[in-house]
Amino acid sequence: RDANIQMVVDMIELCRDLGAPILRICTAWRGSSWRDGLGTYEIARPGYEMAFPQITTTERWQYCLECFRIVAKEAEEQNVILALQNHPPIVRNSMDCLAMVEEVGSPNFKICFDVSGERAWQQTNWILNAARRIGKLWVHSHFGGDFKREQDGTVIRTPLGRTTDPMQTM
Repeated sequence: RDANIQMVVDMIELCRDLGAPILRICTAWRGSSWRDGLGTYEIARPGYEMAFPQITTTERWQYCLECFRIVAKEAEEQNVILALQNHPPIVRNSMDCLAMVEEVGSPNFKICFDVSGERAWQQTNWILNAARRIGKLWVHSHFGGDFKREQDGTVIRTPLGRTTDPMQTM
């Protein structure tokens, strides 16, 4: 944890030096691998799950919370906003992300909303309702290459981020 705290502190200082106002962060990101021209979590996921067999989900949440409170203080001092992305495994969705941000309790600890990170994105008014809940804590948006636009303008999600034409990816 100390190494990760120091890495985030270093990134906060880099943001300050570059004049970048926002640093996107995740909880315990398990990594990804490049296979056949596509990014995948399939290879990294089992290693992550085996690495911490004796630690409960609640303990993992608390470890992240403790670390975020430390780096949030540094972000306040350096006038940088930390934007926590709703990315598994610890933070599973936007409501978990909101809960973590509220528990950290720092004016410089906010939300990066990853629209593609939640499987309910296609539901009517889902993104609008999530946006209302997140409110002013939403400071950055992100979505993966899991979408493409059809000829008629309709946006659809592609399986595992695959498209036939890379230029169709939004």
